[in-house]
Amino acid sequence: MEHDTSKTFREIHGTPSALVAELDRIQGLALRRSRRLHRVEIPVQLRFLAPLDPQPQGYGPDTVHLRLTSPQEYTETQEYVAVSYTWQQPQSFTDAFLNRIPTYKIWDTDSQPYNPECNPLVIHRAYRFAQKKLKQVLIWIDQECIRQDDPDDVETHVLAMHEIYRHSAFTVVLLSRMVDSVPMAAGLYPFMHGGADVFDKLLKSDDCRVRKLCLVALQLLAQDRWFSRTWTYQERFFATVCYYAVSIEPTLGANTQDGGLEDWYIPERNIVAFSKKTADNATALNKDHFGFDFRPSAKGMCACTMVTFSLVRLIKFKFEASRSVNWKIHLPGFESFGIKSAGISTPREVMSRTAKVSAAEDELDRIQGRFETINHVFLDMEACDNAIVADRVSIFANVCQLGWTLPTVKLREENLSYSTCILALLLLDVLKVPGEAAKMELAESAMRLSIGGFIRNEGYPFSKLL
Repeated sequence: MEHDTSKTFREIHGTPSALVAELDRIQGLALRRSRRLHRVEIPVQLRFLAPLDPQPQGYGPDTVHLRLTSPQEYTETQEYVAVSYTWQQPQSFTDAFLNRIPTYKIWDTDSQPYNPECNPLVIHRAYRFAQKKLKQVLIWIDQECIRQDDPDDVETHVLAMHEIYRHSAFTVVLLSRMVDSVPMAAGLYPFMHGGADVFDKLLKSDDCRVRKLCLVALQLLAQDRWFSRTWTYQERFFATVCYYAVSIEPTLGANTQDGGLEDWYIPERNIVAFSKKTADNATALNKDHFGFDFRPSAKGMCACTMVTFSLVRLIKFKFEASRSVNWKIHLPGFESFGIKSAGISTPREVMSRTAKVSAAEDELDRIQGRFETINHVFLDMEACDNAIVADRVSIFANVCQLGWTLPTVKLREENLSYSTCILALLLLDVLKVPGEAAKMELAESAMRLSIGGFIRNEGYPFSKLL
């Protein structure tokens, strides 16, 4: 499958007839699924990593044995930790910690254990987190809990990936950016232990040194590869309770008494709470407090105000569930930065609103609301990357919560256009264009557009075809 979002449909297909024929072919492969936004079940029986009890003898004290549970053991009420990470961990991070952790062995149905498929640091960090958060340790890691050599098992999990993270008790994000200085540690500390009193003190103080430390620390974390991956975009979008795990660089001193690896766990809710607290208290950042006009357009803007704005913008664009360069920060006075203070809804808010549209509401409003969401998701995903283009179709359908999707694992080797796959799903789920004549009219109009242009500029007008 080709990631061809920079091309127009004329460049991809040549003629409207060819586009319609390809749309028909793709729609013939599409899978219909439940449209409920809050499912009570996951459409797959999950397997987890759990401690092996009792631990086998003869392996030494530095070996931890885990077992892979069977699908038959799965129940919908089980609490588990879902792990969000990048498969390729930086070599420098691995070199810094690999000799500081135990050896992990995994037992399945075979009589002999095997080494983890993923980086052992991923297993170790997830295991330590689950020990702190769950009464019974159950960990879901895609590389270990999906049969990677079974295309059907991979397909089933890919189509349900959003539900796996949505139903987890916790999602832990394993960042590979380390705390490598005392100032960085000081900048992260308020978010680790933050509350209303801590944030009020940060915002109301004339001394913005701590705020600067917070800004620099989060900027360093945001450079992590995790923030630019399409898969992790989906995982964070659906995670309900999320923690960022950040390790301390060994040269700063032993993390634990035995010199092993220990993560700091930063609740995502604390980071977002600071952003919201700033917006709620924006009126406190006015000329009565700083002695001049608060608006960024005013000359001599206070350095503290600028730091605060930069911090809020960074959180909004990187750390919130719906991270997009298109969200408008709801903070008065920042219009001169190209960010409207009126604000718009995030995808979660839009979907919550549009999912409850009553029959009496106008169909055009419904479509416009859906396209507003879809446009932001599309742009978010264009800023992310992943190895297999076809997987982006499933992720797009999941995040937009479309009622149709495609079996993208089976289509990985097919000569298909990513743009046309997205258009086919939109025609099935959102526009629902009736009849071949209307579809041909749409195809003729779409010839000059890329899929992004269609979503952004032409999606709304095409609703007249309904």
